[in-house]
Amino acid sequence: MIFLIDSVQRVDWRNSFVDGRPKFDPPLPSGYFGNGIALSCAECSTDELTRKPFSFAVQTVREALASVTESYIRSAIDHIELNRVLVDCEGNSCCISKWSRLPFYKMDFGFGRPFQVAPATVPDNVIFVISQSRESEDLVVSLGLTSNAMDVFSKLIKHELTLKSKF
Repeated sequence: MIFLIDSVQRVDWRNSFVDGRPKFDPPLPSGYFGNGIALSCAECSTDELTRKPFSFAVQTVREALASVTESYIRSAIDHIELNRVLVDCEGNSCCISKWSRLPFYKMDFGFGRPFQVAPATVPDNVIFVISQSRESEDLVVSLGLTSNAMDVFSKLIKHELTLKSKF
């Protein structure tokens, strides 16, 4: 997911790494390990994002993820091929990539399945969400945020936890 805040205070959420395999008819083979991903986009104002509860952001992202269809993916592939577009995680962007459903723990390159998978580094403005281990349903969130962005992120999470504790 990539957050972009522009000069007119609109926020675009570009959700990256939507699993495109089940979107095709027939689906891509279960053993296919190529790039079977798609990008989707949700949009709201900064006012909506900061004044509405966190559940608003979650619902907006869910709707964007649900909008990814086979036709959407084929159109996106054509757009990327024609325009040579790359994902931008610089400036006023924050990329969030959920790796928890990728089949890392099922892979075996000849020396057994991995016990734990994690990125070697986390670039600036990137957040990875990864399964903790093959025997756990817990998630690890690796943050590559500047100190200013981390302060804002921390305040948002604390605020949301305070709201949750009231119910």
